[in-house]
Amino acid sequence: MTGKIVIRVFAFALLIFWMAVICAFSSQDSGESSAVSGAVTRVLAEFFGGGLGNMSESEKAELISSISGPVRKAAHFTEFAILGGLGVLAASTVTGNRRIRFCAPLILCAVWAVQDEIHQLFVPGRSGQITDVLIDTAGGLAGVCTALLIASAALKIKRVRDESLPG
Repeated sequence: MTGKIVIRVFAFALLIFWMAVICAFSSQDSGESSAVSGAVTRVLAEFFGGGLGNMSESEKAELISSISGPVRKAAHFTEFAILGGLGVLAASTVTGNRRIRFCAPLILCAVWAVQDEIHQLFVPGRSGQITDVLIDTAGGLAGVCTALLIASAALKIKRVRDESLPG
């Protein structure tokens, strides 16, 4: 296999792997999902809140409860931002067309967000929400734009470097 084919296979494997990760998170029932997000929320509260050591258990529980919603939504956004970035990587191995490199990953993110929420309708204690589809798609858009900006900056740096090399 040539180097380009290896890179393409790797990029698409990463993309498919990440789609499976998102699906695995969505397969968790409400208890598992709450436990995972509660643990993440507790770590974030410890890290950004200067520690929870001086709080009573009820104060800790109240703080965790008050920030768990935004933490869960940020997780949705971040999962799909990563998916959008990986989508750009995969699309870039197939085409140099800017519109396709932008639109294909964004469409993938939107479709996967809808699939994700429909999937959750069949998981005990979970529900599909249109707001999550919107948050997921916004995360995908952020990931696509970030990846395209990074790729553009890397290309400009490469061009400047190539131009400065002696003949």
